[in-house]
Amino acid sequence: MAITSPPGTCRARGRTRCATQDNVLPSHTSGAVDEFVREVVPELQRRGLFRRAHEGTTQCVNLGLEIPMHTANMLILEAES
Repeated sequence: MAITSPPGTCRARGRTRCATQDNVLPSHTSGAVDEFVREVVPELQRRGLFRRAHEGTTQCVNLGLEIPMHTANMLILEAES
């Protein structure tokens, strides 16, 4: 496995919950994802840096963002005003 950010940077970002932009890339393709899930994900979960389950049904909800209004609904509101 290869982590594209230096270890100190990954640690610091993990502590501030800003680790979403780090890329973790397998150094080989055969079984790399399985190895990552088996070896790294449990440690990240133990540290509270990786969710065990998602609370919501959409990525917006999981990230705490408002669900954007559909374009058709925006056009209706614009036409009414």
